Amino acid sequence: MTLRGQGGPAIAGTPLKQLVKKAIRLEKVLDVLERKGRNRHVVTALARQPAMDASVLTDEAGLRQVVVAAEAYLKVAAPDLVPVSFSFEQDREHACLSLIASTRTNGAAHRNLIDRELCLSPEFEELRRLARELAAAGEPPYTIGEGEAAELVPNLQQAVARVMAQARKGLEIQRYKGLGEMNASQLWETTMSPESRTLLQVKIEDGYEADEIFSTLMGDEVEPRRKFIEANALNVRFLDI
Repeated sequence: MTLRGQGGPAIAGTPLKQLVKKAIRLEKVLDVLERKGRNRHVVTALARQPAMDASVLTDEAGLRQVVVAAEAYLKVAAPDLVPVSFSFEQDREHACLSLIASTRTNGAAHRNLIDRELCLSPEFEELRRLARELAAAGEPPYTIGEGEAAELVPNLQQAVARVMAQARKGLEIQRYKGLGEMNASQLWETTMSPESRTLLQVKIEDGYEADEIFSTLMGDEVEPRRKFIEANALNVRFLDI
């Protein structure tokens, strides 16, 4: 299985595996941003541009160049979304510009605000980092496979989905509610082998905050725990069920 973008090398084996892991992480970051009202294709198009950080919001000429590059990307990677209308608004509080990307999905208009707060957010910073690392795959569209079996897809998200679908063929995926349901050989293959297991050390630097969290999540009061889960459930990054 190989993946190749326009102007990029054919990626296979371990490099492809690493690329898929980064692309899966990128999708999770996009899920968070989408829940905050940003279209995943729009923020991806912007994050791919090296100049797209908070500083460019003070440079109208530079921001226009970012928009031109983002529009070109969207025409190839998200043709069903275009046209996307970009406009600027003044952010007087921070003496800079905010970028507005107007999209339409299923006939409904949507306003994507790309402002200083978003550009400084941990999610957008991580999105930019992942986009830079994934640039090694080349530009869209992407070709999956070789020869007559090759398939052309418009964006990296769909390319990774095809790779994952091919990788799952012939596999049997099993899920367990707990380690006690697994056989010794299965435990060794997954969580107990010293060669592959991960040991994490937890340090409590803020005793008051730690006590508050434990009281909220493990205390006798149900209501604070319910409110905490409702407020943070969609932001979870690592979930062990």
